[in-house]
Amino acid sequence: MSKEKGKTISDWIECAKNTLASLEKLESDKDSDMARLSASELPHFEELRLPYSDFLKENNRLMQFLNRHERVTIRALPTPEGRKKGFTRKYEKNWPSAFEECMQFLKPVIKENGEYFTVGLTAYEPNDYGFILISGEKYIRGEIGKSLEDLSHGDETPIVSFVLDRGKTGHLEDKIIWLKREDDSAAKVLLRTLNCIKAPFDNFNPIFLEGYFEGVVTKTGIKFLDYKINPAYLS
Repeated sequence: MSKEKGKTISDWIECAKNTLASLEKLESDKDSDMARLSASELPHFEELRLPYSDFLKENNRLMQFLNRHERVTIRALPTPEGRKKGFTRKYEKNWPSAFEECMQFLKPVIKENGEYFTVGLTAYEPNDYGFILISGEKYIRGEIGKSLEDLSHGDETPIVSFVLDRGKTGHLEDKIIWLKREDDSAAKVLLRTLNCIKAPFDNFNPIFLEGYFEGVVTKTGIKFLDYKINPAYLS
């Protein structure tokens, strides 16, 4: 406990409550986020979701998906009932897509609690860049780096970043302030990701989707991985 004058255990309890309240605001329903991305017209990887009870070799839809992709991101997603029991999401990126290998990941995670989990599979490709777009009511912030995971965790300084002032009048380029632009090719890629959330053919006072977006750039193009609308992510 701190020896700082005037600090009591009650002060630390209050501080802990405030911290937990901040974390609760950031809580996001991953099921809804994935469904929102799937329903959008944003480019994204092919994905498949199914109850754990249907994760069987006899499931043709599952086996066709696994056979189409060399590697996948695999997630064990707790159902609403599973969340009430305290189960949390578990996942592995860049995982072999063979059925047996997938089961090697799922069995120890899910164990005997299969009725409380669904399985989410997303196609995986090696990434050239990772990007984040935070599109709010007044501003859009964009950044790009070599690793989305490092970028989103704050472990990597972006190669390129900008802020777009939506209140300015004019063309797209008139609204952007470049905060960092060390790599011109990365800057062009970041602008392409921005165009994905912009209304087509609208460069003068353009309309943008609002939300928190994460994605990667691969040899086959831009792929969005996350689309949140939780206000805490947009502040």
